[in-house]
Amino acid sequence: MIEPPRFGGQDAEDHTADLVMSLWGKAGVEAVPHPLLCHCLDVAAVAQRLWDDAVAESARETLAHDVGVADARDLVVLWCALHDLGKASPAFQVMRPDLAPPLEAAGLEFPSGNAVRIGHGQVSGLEIPHVLVDAGYERSSARQIATIVGGHHGRFASPTSLASLNKTPKSLGGGGWRDLRRLVFDELVRVLAPGVNPPTVAKLPDSTAVLLAGLVTVADWIGSDRSVFPYRPDVDRVAMLDAYWDDAQRQATRAVQRLLWRRWDPPVQRSFVGAFGFEARPVQAIVAEIVERERPSMVIIEAPTGIGKTEAALFAAERLAAEQGSGGFFVGLPTQATANQMFTRVGSYLEGLGHSEPQVLQLLHGRAGLSEEFEALTDAGREAGALACSPEAVAEDDPVSPQVGSVVAQEWFARRHVGLLAPFGVGTIDQGLLAALRTKFVFLRLFGLGQKVVIVDEVHAYDTYMSTILDRLLAWLGEMGAPVVLLSATLPSRRRRELLAAYVGAEVDVDAGYPGVAWVGDHGHGWSKTEVAERTIQLSYLHERDDQDLSSMVKAVTERLSGGGCVAVLRNTVARAQATFGALRAELSSAGIDVELIHARFCVDDRANRERGLVERYGPGDEGRPDRAVVVATQVMEQSLDVDFDVMFSDFAPLDLLVQRAGRMHRHDRRRPGRLTEPELVVCGFERDPSTGLGEFPTGTKAVYDEYILQRSWLALDGRNSLRSPDEVGPLIDAVYCDDPASQLLGAENVSAATEEQLSELSSQSRLKADEHEHEAALRFLPPPPAVDHLADVTGHFAEDDPGIHPKLQARTRLGDPSVSVVLLFDTDRGPSLTADGSELVDLSRRPNRSLERRLLGRSVDLSHRSLTFILMDEPVPEGWQQSPWLRRHRVVLLDTTGAVRVGKMTASLDNDLGVVLSRSEE
Repeated sequence: MIEPPRFGGQDAEDHTADLVMSLWGKAGVEAVPHPLLCHCLDVAAVAQRLWDDAVAESARETLAHDVGVADARDLVVLWCALHDLGKASPAFQVMRPDLAPPLEAAGLEFPSGNAVRIGHGQVSGLEIPHVLVDAGYERSSARQIATIVGGHHGRFASPTSLASLNKTPKSLGGGGWRDLRRLVFDELVRVLAPGVNPPTVAKLPDSTAVLLAGLVTVADWIGSDRSVFPYRPDVDRVAMLDAYWDDAQRQATRAVQRLLWRRWDPPVQRSFVGAFGFEARPVQAIVAEIVERERPSMVIIEAPTGIGKTEAALFAAERLAAEQGSGGFFVGLPTQATANQMFTRVGSYLEGLGHSEPQVLQLLHGRAGLSEEFEALTDAGREAGALACSPEAVAEDDPVSPQVGSVVAQEWFARRHVGLLAPFGVGTIDQGLLAALRTKFVFLRLFGLGQKVVIVDEVHAYDTYMSTILDRLLAWLGEMGAPVVLLSATLPSRRRRELLAAYVGAEVDVDAGYPGVAWVGDHGHGWSKTEVAERTIQLSYLHERDDQDLSSMVKAVTERLSGGGCVAVLRNTVARAQATFGALRAELSSAGIDVELIHARFCVDDRANRERGLVERYGPGDEGRPDRAVVVATQVMEQSLDVDFDVMFSDFAPLDLLVQRAGRMHRHDRRRPGRLTEPELVVCGFERDPSTGLGEFPTGTKAVYDEYILQRSWLALDGRNSLRSPDEVGPLIDAVYCDDPASQLLGAENVSAATEEQLSELSSQSRLKADEHEHEAALRFLPPPPAVDHLADVTGHFAEDDPGIHPKLQARTRLGDPSVSVVLLFDTDRGPSLTADGSELVDLSRRPNRSLERRLLGRSVDLSHRSLTFILMDEPVPEGWQQSPWLRRHRVVLLDTTGAVRVGKMTASLDNDLGVVLSRSEE
């Protein structure tokens, strides 16, 4: 037992103990401080409430197992309380010299004005081991716990940086300060964990350490909310702490209930029919059987589009969560548009669960604030949170009236870093991938995902860079025991093996075919084939010599429409889509045939309206479906949009993506025009090289897709006039992506030496590019969880959501040309305006209200042309937008009254029909 210290000749034990109440923990510019011990108890109370209500059962069991005690609750709460022990130091206390006299009177020294200032988190990391070792902890365990709780400001301190603090002894304080820190620790132990023994392990696994770090940090954020935990200068005696602890627990209950943060409590047993109201289709039935029989940790569902993979994944998540104690789920998708659609579907699913308390569902991407559905749920969340945290509700432990609604959103989870903490989330895959990059507060994202079932849709859609990061994320999820469900329409066998190996940490030999469901878990692994309806896709080819001559395209589309029907034309670049739209509209509009255009370079509101219209007109129902129409699109229509066309034209693309695109025709049962009764994919956007027999593709196509994969796809399709699904899909995709020489591909038995040479050169270029992408990913991603040398290697300096810094310092989830988000306004005589006539002026110096903020976001667009982005990035964000969570990264582009602006050597024009058109400026 540590003897009570004696300061300045004052040897009365009670006075010595009360001296710790002179340490302030929170204090604004006003003279009213909040005692350090009180703040520590605030945070402990929040951690305790989160542990009881919000932390997933799986995470609690993991912590208890890895800490080595049956019930880790009190020990974890104590560690959370210790996070600010470093504030009991002269380096921190000197920041409020007006509050220092009692400490100075006790003989404690303060540094002079030129002493080195150090962060209190680092002091915690350096000093906590001393008090823990004295309390019976093993030294290695004490150091790790100190690093974990000391990193609550976003980064773990390295051993080198902590050792350097010993060079500033005046900032740390001498023996008196260390004795005072021990006294703070003793009081926290007395109040929070009087009979708890130290952990029995020497070191926590890295995956468990980040869970604990996430809990410490979020408890600190909530416990620092002054609206919930007001400053209490009246608590000036240690004897008052027990009563204060009771108050803190009540306030913590109110704080957490206001957030509506409760872990998921899925039904213990429920059939697929009970979940969705209809009988399971084959793939859904197989997934349900596997989840029930095998209790897997990871499931990969591979099947054509439109056969119910989403419902299968949601049902799997429900059953896995019930079995393994997950606290919710997150669904990651490739684009904001697909995330918006999935958000609606997941909301309906959660509503069907019939929970008695509101379930928090967040939409997670950069423009979530534009979703009217998300905003409506956020309004409902405010009302539910107000009911939940009322004094009456807290006292009665009946937080929410069931009349509020069973699914809501909570604006607190819309803050930076914390979105993945919400029990349920739907967003872009980028939000998940950030949990695998060395950024500030990365452990908060891992804390969120590690407690959930993680669903990733369209796995085939990610390039080498994104796939490399995804693999590292899967490694961490596997180590944390988080179940994973992956969905794909078309997946090469090699990629399937890589995904399984990444999650398990070892090679998994799954003899899988297509379509089917692969799985792996604690009790083994396996694969089950699923039955899907067979269909034959007719293949036609349309040679296009260059981007300027679109006559053959216009003629071919016109022919297909002679008897009626709905045609989709997919182009690989915005410029090709705009040119094709213009040519088709000029030819077909006089005949009363609608021609629509959709791509990523429309302003946000316009694009959303067009996407909504696409689903309404070309979705499952027949109401509103036109008799004859054409939709010209880029890849935005390739993924997850439930649209159905009678015939499709597509620029040449990798084979798996062509199959994916073909899934947007003859998707639903309906009557088709006479000559379009069979699905036909017209492959265009290519020429044949007469000297080699290989394909020639436009520059834009080769900029988007790897040319070696394009040529392998070309060889796989060469000479084919049909493609049988599913029988021929799997083998052909494997042939495209396997390591065998391209000359051995089906249909390429007799290949000339010149062709071999060209293929070999393209193969080398492809491998070099893949190596570069893997290297770029390796610069940013986390070390693998079993091989982390020190927790400091987990957090890093890469910045998220800041396109203004150099790309090498960005936590990029995607490579490619950098993009910049801009808001298009008109430059009028009266100032910036939403309208060309200046009738709706925008004051850029003031933060816009919510209504104007939404309108400005609706006029935003992402531009990625190299000739524009670097110039626009140099433009400052308007002063009034810098405090807006939605606009703080947006620049302003001022158009003239014709809707055009010159930027460097480029002209950008806003056209109502074409979107943003980019062209070279005439000198």
